[in-house]
Amino acid sequence: MKVLEQSIDRKCYNCACNKPFHDYPIACTYLKMGWDDPHVDESLENEIQNCPGPFRPKVLGIDLHGVLDAHPEILRPVLKALRLLDLEVVIISGPPSKMIIDQLSGLGFKKKVHYTGIASVVDWLKLHHVPMWQDYKGDWWTEDLPWNEAKSQICQELEVDVLIDDCKAYEEFFTDLATKFVLTEKLKKTKPTS
Repeated sequence: MKVLEQSIDRKCYNCACNKPFHDYPIACTYLKMGWDDPHVDESLENEIQNCPGPFRPKVLGIDLHGVLDAHPEILRPVLKALRLLDLEVVIISGPPSKMIIDQLSGLGFKKKVHYTGIASVVDWLKLHHVPMWQDYKGDWWTEDLPWNEAKSQICQELEVDVLIDDCKAYEEFFTDLATKFVLTEKLKKTKPTS
């Protein structure tokens, strides 16, 4: 485990089982995924196999417009890897659910492979009887305040641990929440690759 030990910052990880001999709890995840070290004795390996693993955010929220659609070719394998680690990934975006699903599909994102669910701001606001209207193109609108605070309320309701979004206007509504808001800089969209 020497190579692994050298690449781990101990301060970043805590183990859910809190076994005193787990100096490097991130190794639990490696062993569960099939990584094997001949220098680890069988009893420690069995303990690690039964360990629920390192603490990590259980639910990641990520925005579609300005985040996922900016670099889908990079984010598809990232989300797939997170899903393989049993992380829940919820796409939280403005349009109605059907439109989000269609746009995700067009970008090559698949449910259960890249994400576990979606949350629509429009659908959530309608469900909570917030006054809304449609413009001539069929886009939904409401006042700025309910729109801007909706993602924080969705995250609270879904117990999202981290939300990645490109809209600074939402950030102030996360200050008193358990959800960590990660503001991305405006990402330049790339052309889809074949």
